Amino acid sequence: MKQFTTKLIFLLVSLLLWFLLLEGLSRQLFLSKSDLNIKLNYLEDKKSSTEILVFGHSQMEAAVSPSELDAPSYNLAFNSQDFYYDHQLFSRYQDIPSLTTVMLGLSWFSLGYDESEKAMHLVTDYYREAKIKPANGPTILYLLSYSTFYKNRAKFLQTLPDLFKKLPSPSLSNKLASDGSRVRTYTPLSHSEWIAHSQQRAKYHQSIYSQSLESQTLSRIEAILSVADKKNLCVLLFTPPYPKAYRDGFPDNWKSDFDKKLLTLKRKYPSIHVLDHSALEGFNQEDYRDGDHLNEKGAIKFSQILNQDLGLCSSNPKPRL
Repeated sequence: MKQFTTKLIFLLVSLLLWFLLLEGLSRQLFLSKSDLNIKLNYLEDKKSSTEILVFGHSQMEAAVSPSELDAPSYNLAFNSQDFYYDHQLFSRYQDIPSLTTVMLGLSWFSLGYDESEKAMHLVTDYYREAKIKPANGPTILYLLSYSTFYKNRAKFLQTLPDLFKKLPSPSLSNKLASDGSRVRTYTPLSHSEWIAHSQQRAKYHQSIYSQSLESQTLSRIEAILSVADKKNLCVLLFTPPYPKAYRDGFPDNWKSDFDKKLLTLKRKYPSIHVLDHSALEGFNQEDYRDGDHLNEKGAIKFSQILNQDLGLCSSNPKPRL
């Protein structure tokens, strides 16, 4: 028995040392965390004068350029961010004295999307940087996601030779501006590649959608709308422009079902403004960096349209509580 225990301890220690070695190598090859902390710190620096907050995931982060809005604004949308985190972040910043408007971005898959199921590596950052606990608790997968090796295990072997090429340390290739907007570096696609990527993204977004999550997501949206209504904040629910190939990649009844749910919200909260810009005219391939995200040029164009939409708030102003 003693010999077995000794061997077991030796095995466990060996595995631990191997894991620590792999973890150390991974931290030289890959980024260990996102730039969520930078985004939150930027907002902390300017929140005393911020009047408009934008929420959503990467499509909204790419689509809204606060510099094109007439009022001081901040884009708090982030990669893979679902409505659990939108709600948590709204709760954190809802009492900004200058806040007048909330822009909630919704995509066609938002109501049935759970970030902890598809982007656990980012869930750890929300707790590390904002002390927001994971929606489903600290699962084993959540704990493992603190490991840089675990998060990048699929590409570890193919990236390992880079250690011997004297390459620069890994860094974020996406420029995060002080207003929360982001300019991503990208390789332009041919027209056929752009169409194909739009179709792939539509298919992927349907695959990560779960109808069982709808009621939970809608309750989180309503929690935001309820507080906003009590505080007399103007709320814009908006969908960004999508390429035709992306829109056509969804079943015919998908959008109509989505619209019905937004209409239900509108009936319950009549003061909100629902803005469907998914098929907005005047946007073509040169406005997109890939199959479903606007590029910098497209974001400027779309944000100028959103700036006009903000007139809906000033047309019926309410006293700020």
